[in-house]
Amino acid sequence: MSTYIPRQHLLDIRTGIGFVIANMIGGGVFLSTGFMMQNLGPGLILLSWVIGALIAICGATAYAQISRINGRSGGEYRYLYDYLHPYIGYLAGWASLLIGFSAPVAIDAFAAGAFLEKIGVNISPQITGSIAIFCIALTHCFSFSWSCSIQNSLVSLKVFFILIFIAIGLFWGSNIWPQWEPPASHNGLSLNDFVGNQYWIAFAFSGWNAAIYTAGEYKNPKRDVFLSLIFGCLIVSVLYLMINWIFIANLTPTQSLVVFDHENTQVTLAHITLQQIIGPTGAKAASVVACVIFISAISAMTLVGPRIYVQMADDGLLPKVFTGKEGKPPLFSILFQSSIALFLLYTQSIREIIQTCSAVLMLFSMLTVLILFKIHRNNSLPDIPKFSLFAALVYVISTIGILYVGITSTNEIIYVFAVILILGSAGYLKATKFAKS
Repeated sequence: MSTYIPRQHLLDIRTGIGFVIANMIGGGVFLSTGFMMQNLGPGLILLSWVIGALIAICGATAYAQISRINGRSGGEYRYLYDYLHPYIGYLAGWASLLIGFSAPVAIDAFAAGAFLEKIGVNISPQITGSIAIFCIALTHCFSFSWSCSIQNSLVSLKVFFILIFIAIGLFWGSNIWPQWEPPASHNGLSLNDFVGNQYWIAFAFSGWNAAIYTAGEYKNPKRDVFLSLIFGCLIVSVLYLMINWIFIANLTPTQSLVVFDHENTQVTLAHITLQQIIGPTGAKAASVVACVIFISAISAMTLVGPRIYVQMADDGLLPKVFTGKEGKPPLFSILFQSSIALFLLYTQSIREIIQTCSAVLMLFSMLTVLILFKIHRNNSLPDIPKFSLFAALVYVISTIGILYVGITSTNEIIYVFAVILILGSAGYLKATKFAKS
């Protein structure tokens, strides 16, 4: 257990499920279908989301078994460090910092600012997003119990408001099968196009592994982490399918083009959907609700992400200042992650961040899932259920296929991997050299 968490603050299943829901539901689900509508029809979009949900559930099943055996906090960093090599774990830790948490925080902060601008707050989304990141970081810097209470409240509000959005879409919106066709339909659809769209869905589903980052802090880790991952992922999968049905039934590909312009304040599909269904007044009210959704995601990632950097500091791969004081949240880890999010908020477009995030997160998740097979070969460790091994196999094969399509279609992913490899290698060599001196 990490030194900065007092024992009386051990987590429960409700909080674990909340971590998963809050980390998963952010800007991704309100952006991804807008990109997909340009080359996929309604049926293929829904099929893509079903496939994405199954892949995420398979990954969650495999992660739950690894967590049951390992029982420590730190996520991919911890598992890759312990079972493969500290160097691989170090790369995963930096990928989590730059891509897994800081980038999604930047996306959600921008989205929150965009919605505020739509209801009359005449300040740029970057400025309001910066204020949100700063205030949430402060909230999590002083008291772990206070952080958990706020987070649980935000998750409850998030789910409540999403259910309201779904109810409005189902009862007042269109429920007739849409007749629109994607603009690219005249060119035909290749398998590569279909698989390539999983990048958008993978980004929306990222966060299904949130409970493992605090695995060592639950009352009953073997039970609580497993249930948190599975139930959290199942709940979000159902919500995602209903949300995306509302999008494809009420919007056209032309209306969804707003997601391509990161300067456009209508950066997500939720606002224009409700404007289409109930008019400007309802849409403005929905914008306030959307802000709560995005702030909840920022809060969850600000609470969960720094646990990785604490583990890295405990292992001597980051300065000890990142561990924080005993009984207190890791102040410098929180501020470090939030600072990177602020940098990305001002320097990267939404689409660039999504493409980069998806590929990097899938790679390290796949490496982590492969650990389950290595553990299975060690007869001295507990038996692993066959369904978990099957789920791990499905996840690995699916991820390899998606990554292959992405790498063969664009060089950008290779460049991103190369940057992480170079910077990570330099940082690891420096960290290990400093630890030996």
